[in-house]
Amino acid sequence: GDEAQIDKDELIALMVSLKMLEISDFGDQVDVTKVTTIFLDPVKPYTFLESGSLHTTIDFMIKGNPNIGASIPELAQYQVLTYGIADMTTEAEIILFIRAADAMPLGTFTDVDFSFAGVAGMDSEDRDTILSSMIVRNKITPDVEAACAFPQTIDPFGPAYVLDNDDYMNSDPSTFLTKAAILDVIAYYYG
Repeated sequence: GDEAQIDKDELIALMVSLKMLEISDFGDQVDVTKVTTIFLDPVKPYTFLESGSLHTTIDFMIKGNPNIGASIPELAQYQVLTYGIADMTTEAEIILFIRAADAMPLGTFTDVDFSFAGVAGMDSEDRDTILSSMIVRNKITPDVEAACAFPQTIDPFGPAYVLDNDDYMNSDPSTFLTKAAILDVIAYYYG
């Protein structure tokens, strides 16, 4: 017949991923807490994301976050159709974003929000984890740019931190700030 069949390798990968989620019935929901636990492991996320079905599901869950969905930059997405889908978030970025979401005190990767002030107030280890995500940096770049343009909002008498092209991804100010640049701005304003 003309029925579409699932590829054998995908079926095996899907079964492994579902077992990692402790899903025994196809009607079960994907548990955000279990996904997060998998993604905090140094190795498990790569095995989990071998399933295109689960990679697509997690990407969809991140894009469904009302605070983040519009903030996923092109640099964090595959530039070719992946699983027949355009704008699929890369495996590496999904891992970094879920870890960033976990480092925040409130929310999960499906509802977390980020702000420059919030990230600046974190300890250095959490800040490092959070700013590793391109999605987070893209989301907070406007806040950081505003802090640099209007420094009196942070320090009434301090001079502004001046951003230049090298502070942006690929030295392109139409993208978003690098991790190093944001850390420099935090160090400058918050010591």
